[in-house]
Amino acid sequence: MMNTVTCHICSEAIQGTLYGHLSERYQSNAQEYLQKYPGAPLVAPALLHQLQSGQSVKRSPVQVMEEFHIFDTVLKKRIGISPLVPNCDPHYQFPAEAAFLIHAINYQENVMIVGPTGTGKSSLIMQLAAQTNTPLRRCNLNGETTVSDFLGLWTVCGKEMVYSEGILPTSMRNGDWLLLDEIDAALPQILFVLQSVLEEGGKLA
Repeated sequence: MMNTVTCHICSEAIQGTLYGHLSERYQSNAQEYLQKYPGAPLVAPALLHQLQSGQSVKRSPVQVMEEFHIFDTVLKKRIGISPLVPNCDPHYQFPAEAAFLIHAINYQENVMIVGPTGTGKSSLIMQLAAQTNTPLRRCNLNGETTVSDFLGLWTVCGKEMVYSEGILPTSMRNGDWLLLDEIDAALPQILFVLQSVLEEGGKLA
């Protein structure tokens, strides 16, 4: 079965689902898309089968080629083009702490950055993503972010059930970086989900 689904707007083959593609490129949602293209698939056949059969989601490997060097450390650059790669700031100065972050990434460790507001925590991640051509998704866990927002849910759209995938499984499936702001404000249910994902060999059941 195919791992891609074709967008009827631009005819581009998208891996997994169209939800992020529609939102990021066209500021549209699944309901508006189906109103214009009734019956058009939103989920790749292979993914739909996986979801319906209850299979778990694991982190996807990514292709790398070139290298980004800083503070005697090296981070691989990714192959491909994505609108999720942040813009590179030519005036940004990487702090020395970036070396520790790069070592953690190279060893496939999850990273938690702690510090006062305005000290450049998010900027550091965004500029590393920009320099390494890494798609970056960002979610603010402000206490109102629900598990459905985070994981996804089945909804009725017209006469069919469609699955709206959340930011966590989408990031894992595509191998994107996921920046979680204000994690200390997250609901306990979301932290429980993260626990299974962040442990060694973690996956989303």
